[in-house]
Amino acid sequence: MLLKGRGTKSKKQVTEVGGSNERETIELPEMQFRVAGFAATLRPARVYFKLVGNEFHYGHLGMDVLSQAREVRLDFVSMTLDMLP
Repeated sequence: MLLKGRGTKSKKQVTEVGGSNERETIELPEMQFRVAGFAATLRPARVYFKLVGNEFHYGHLGMDVLSQAREVRLDFVSMTLDMLP
């Protein structure tokens, strides 16, 4: 219901290792969520009709989210991500 009520259809060029193509999306003005306990906001938030990447991944976490934190820590021993406000 959120997508139908507040979203607008659009298209976005997606570039990955295998090449580039245009994908249909529904764009929301904003979406708030938590990453590693950190409150993040996407403006705008794009929801893709088809998978981006492979069937193992459910989305991409990019600099638009990571740059909202004061500090980002990746611990490769414990395979954890910390985002500090």
